[in-house]
Amino acid sequence: MNIYRFLTLSVLTAGALFGEAAWTPYVAEFTQVVKTTGTDGQTQVQQVSGKEERSANGSVLTMVQNNGTPTGGRFWDAKTGRVTEINFVSRKGLLVQVTPHNHSSTPPDAPVGAQVIAGLKCVGYPSHSGSPTGPVKGAVWVDEQDDIVMKTEMHDQVNGKEVHVTRTITNISLAEPDVEDMKVPTDIQVSEQKK
Repeated sequence: MNIYRFLTLSVLTAGALFGEAAWTPYVAEFTQVVKTTGTDGQTQVQQVSGKEERSANGSVLTMVQNNGTPTGGRFWDAKTGRVTEINFVSRKGLLVQVTPHNHSSTPPDAPVGAQVIAGLKCVGYPSHSGSPTGPVKGAVWVDEQDDIVMKTEMHDQVNGKEVHVTRTITNISLAEPDVEDMKVPTDIQVSEQKK
């Protein structure tokens, strides 16, 4: 599973669960582990870390980092619904989709459990989505008080391989991010994805 596609799923899941209500801003660090098991039974593990910020209007910037330096990520502008993939190394961006901010406010399924993640009480809900390779299943763990997706678990089949992705917020501060961070940087050349 493409790491940036998974980041978008995480961001959009937050909007799908909690709709247009006011958002609690935050600045957080996360880790993401991708385990891929091939048809030969061999498992490969890839781990990345990064930073995620959400403003009070619901916009989210997610950055994958290498030794603290952003290498890639996505920005979801809650006002316009634009999702832009950003390559911080090449300084290029790609508008990959427009997702309006008009989702339902109630999770469709019953909770699967509860746990504390990075100090916040979370409730887990089943997660279902489609992909070009078939259905993606998993769970989304949400701090319902502040409407923050603290952990996502996704299970997918890609070219006969089993892919398990777990993304967990490891450190969080409920504070408004720097306003300069909450936009696609002006030196990023953004183009639109061809259909």
